[in-house]
Amino acid sequence: MDNKKIINNTNLMRFEIESDNLLAHLDYRKEGESLAFMHTYVPMQWRGKGVAAELTKEAFEFAKSESKKVKIYCSYVASYVAAHPEYQGFVV
Repeated sequence: MDNKKIINNTNLMRFEIESDNLLAHLDYRKEGESLAFMHTYVPMQWRGKGVAAELTKEAFEFAKSESKKVKIYCSYVASYVAAHPEYQGFVV
């Protein structure tokens, strides 16, 4: 991904990576005192290159920095947490 920066677009409530007119994102919303990770989208050209993992890691690090628990509604995020036990303690 050429070290593209992940942005937390708080207006649209999603973490984004944009490059070459392509956009990958992880959508979230606030649910009480928690963050809900709703959906992850990665364009076909970027799939299999770790983009969804980068977005998910950034989203969990944000939740950690804000002392927020996470509710998971996205199947990709659920599989990521299963493979990364360091984030399991943040899941409600």
